[in-house]
Amino acid sequence: LGETISFQEMGPVIINTDGTTRTIDNWDQMSKHEQEVAWKRISKRNEQRRKALLAQEQEQNAGEESNGNAGEGSNGSQQGQQGQQDTKS
Repeated sequence: LGETISFQEMGPVIINTDGTTRTIDNWDQMSKHEQEVAWKRISKRNEQRRKALLAQEQEQNAGEESNGNAGEGSNGSQQGQQGQQDTKS
């Protein structure tokens, strides 16, 4: 309890294109040179993927906001129609 874990011992955390993460299973078996090269490549790729995921999230949020306003009016009218049907029965 309370121990510190160094990420360098575990290797870099890789961000996949869908936003999930993983690590390199054989990190401890790689040479120092292989680790350095992999770390640099993964850092650059993670930054690109992170930016793409943030942009995708912003686009989705913008789409939901514009759809949310339109949806409120149609939901209200559907509820009104259901209320009218209930009174006719």
